[in-house]
Amino acid sequence: MIAPEALLADCELALGRSTLYGVTARLLSGPAGALDPALFAELARAAREHPGYTAVADDAEAAARLAADPALTPRVLEQEFTHLFRRARAAPYEGSYLPAARASQELADVAGFLRAFGTTSRQEKPDHVVSELEFMALLCLKESIARGNGQAPEAAVCRDAQAKFLKDHLGRWLDAFHAAVVASSRFPLYPAIAQAASHLVAADAVVLGVEPGILGGSSPEEPEDAPKCGVGG
Repeated sequence: MIAPEALLADCELALGRSTLYGVTARLLSGPAGALDPALFAELARAAREHPGYTAVADDAEAAARLAADPALTPRVLEQEFTHLFRRARAAPYEGSYLPAARASQELADVAGFLRAFGTTSRQEKPDHVVSELEFMALLCLKESIARGNGQAPEAAVCRDAQAKFLKDHLGRWLDAFHAAVVASSRFPLYPAIAQAASHLVAADAVVLGVEPGILGGSSPEEPEDAPKCGVGG
């Protein structure tokens, strides 16, 4: 039987990781998020509460200072967001970093993960960086709820899904996405946010005990029979 202190720690870690993924998604979802100092403060606070995520906190605090630059007006950042992501100078889709023959298969694989846990991508394709970050946030939240309710098997399913999704998808291409943002940005804010996302995924890979696949490698298995978490959300 797991000691109450250990159970609480596991529950809090899963909830903190959900916050990290959710806030990072909001920072990349549009110009308004990237100019919100409260989001950077929340990201830094959540990262500093858990060992191993210090680099994410440092990135968040650095990005907050960059976002406070008076020259970075909402209009300027809207133009930068369009330049980078809407015009795909730094494509925000996993499939953009894969061979064309593989992109549709991987898109279907991501969609399969989402369906297995009762969700879909509403406005963007499932392999959009925001969608994938939000999915990890959901899985971590479901794990936290399951642990808090004493549902160890359901929590294990959620944890296993996190590891597989990070290994086969999100962890595979975030470094390439970060590099593309750095190469195409005209201002340093989005490179700092993309670096935070990359550091988050790297730290989480350690927590989950996985080594993300490399771009161009063999295709992950389709999750047709992926078990559902069993926790409402």
